[in-house]
Amino acid sequence: MRHATPHCPVDERRPSRRWTLVTLPLTLSSLFVAFFALHPIPLAAFPAGQQAGSSPTHAAPTAFSPTIALTETIAPGGFVPVGAAVFPTTADAHDPALAIQPDSTDPWLAATRSDRIVVSNYSSATMNWQQQGGILNRGSANVASNPALTFAGTNAETPWVAWQEDVGGVSLINASSFNGATWNLTPLLNRDPAHSATQPMIVAGATVTGAVPLPWVTWVEEDDAGTAQLVVSRAVPDNRVQGGFAWVAVGGTLNLAPTRPATAPDLAFAGSGNTVPWVVWRETGGAQAERIYAKRWDGSAWRAVGRQEGCGDAVACALNSDPNVAAGGVRIATGTLPNESVAMPWLVYQEVGFAGQQEIRVLRLDPGDPGVAGDDRLIPVGGAVNSQCLGNAGVSAAAANNVDVRSA
Repeated sequence: MRHATPHCPVDERRPSRRWTLVTLPLTLSSLFVAFFALHPIPLAAFPAGQQAGSSPTHAAPTAFSPTIALTETIAPGGFVPVGAAVFPTTADAHDPALAIQPDSTDPWLAATRSDRIVVSNYSSATMNWQQQGGILNRGSANVASNPALTFAGTNAETPWVAWQEDVGGVSLINASSFNGATWNLTPLLNRDPAHSATQPMIVAGATVTGAVPLPWVTWVEEDDAGTAQLVVSRAVPDNRVQGGFAWVAVGGTLNLAPTRPATAPDLAFAGSGNTVPWVVWRETGGAQAERIYAKRWDGSAWRAVGRQEGCGDAVACALNSDPNVAAGGVRIATGTLPNESVAMPWLVYQEVGFAGQQEIRVLRLDPGDPGVAGDDRLIPVGGAVNSQCLGNAGVSAAAANNVDVRSA
């Protein structure tokens, strides 16, 4: 991950079509040869005594940097379609979740199609999307939604999907792994199968350096009072149960204010060897401003990390610029800056600004003194991202929302 000045494409002009002059240094000589293989040049184009593939008649220079005039142009940058529609246009499809397996260039996509969870993989060889296995629903007649996708195992070779599924009016959290041919359901994740649970997020990781990364899932689940509580579980191998994996609770509920519903959780691993789980979320209701929070697992409990060290309560631990002003849409990614060796968490979120418009803001971890418990905090990275970009474009203010951030 790189920390740089926000990139504002609204300020850029698209290049016009024109003749392009390309200089190829010696290190790209293979591309030079490939070009002439595809675009042969008549012998007359070479000086007398020099033909394609032969040595020139004059003394060779110490460095070889041929310059070629091309009639072809490179199309302006942008996104291009990847294959045809992933699912037939006659089927209702939504809730897409996209992931790319490490050391691969072919994306995987989980989605809800006609109330059923399905997964497809794009093959760059055939340039087509191909459904992988059958539907994932625990019951084919149940309404399923909100799939999340990750890769786990020794070489991150195993796709895993988590989703919610309605059974008799109760929403249940499910997870399944793919063995290359079929999807294998694991036991239900709900802490109490009589209480509805929603919004699963699944990420593979381990809390011990060098251990095999296995799935961790976070979601929100109603308590006896009907208030959504944030919880986390991790998969452990167990051949005695369905799918060969059991789910073990990681600590208790994470809500800073247990009487306020938690929503929109996200999960990532940071720290040395990516062994520290972090969870971010939003809490709403109670006639108070919507607030966002972050907690990390310290090996025995979830500990809140706020803007100040040792934050304490639900107000002090809020990551809002002002805990009395609404914030939400928080997402987390981890990565390193140049000259860093330990992955740090980065958060992006939206917050109501002074002008009443939604602003996009970024935080990152200041680890403080590792020898002092609770010395870490999350600090702002610059100002509002959308105001910087739109200000450069001559726009004074505009709302922004639905943000996300991921490692590159």
